[in-house]
Amino acid sequence: MKGGGGAGRPAGLILAGGASRRMGRDKAGHPWGATTMLGAVSAALAPHCAELIIAAAPDQSLPATAGPPPLVVRDRVGGQGPLRGLATGLAAAAARGHETVLTVATDMPLLSAAALDPLLEAARRAGPATIVAPRVDGIVQPLCAVYPVAAAAEAEELLAAGRRSLRALLARGEVTAVDLTGAAADPVRDFDTPAQVRDRSPGPGTC
Repeated sequence: MKGGGGAGRPAGLILAGGASRRMGRDKAGHPWGATTMLGAVSAALAPHCAELIIAAAPDQSLPATAGPPPLVVRDRVGGQGPLRGLATGLAAAAARGHETVLTVATDMPLLSAAALDPLLEAARRAGPATIVAPRVDGIVQPLCAVYPVAAAAEAEELLAAGRRSLRALLARGEVTAVDLTGAAADPVRDFDTPAQVRDRSPGPGTC
């Protein structure tokens, strides 16, 4: 689907181009039940979004996902962290007529409506110029947030200055934090090691 934001819905952006050093393999293709981390995140995001965009590293191979094929965009420069992926994805979303982007990391396979619905509701109230991010235990989580597409320019300025921190981007914009606690906070947890995946992954053959 192109343009218009899908009756007010944001585009969905999955940041998939991380180095995954602690995991020891590409997180996007890491098994998660009957699918992969990317597959689980795509399935969780799709009902909330007008279309899905995946920001990938320049030469990254991505596993297949269910549903309509997502738009895959490639970072111009690799190794610049999630801020580069965000800048790439926001620019692509802007070119396709979206105002806001629900952005998540590919290593958040527990994502659910319990976490996403409060963010989206807060974003609707705040308007398309505001960054809306969850706050867990007093810390704002920039890897699961709604960003205005206009933040692409800010991200590019930071990258040009040698800064790669998503928190630096938050510091330059208007931010609404949504407090998540208990079961609602768990879905925004990321997975960095194989042991963490083994502890929480559904069994083979389950989604």
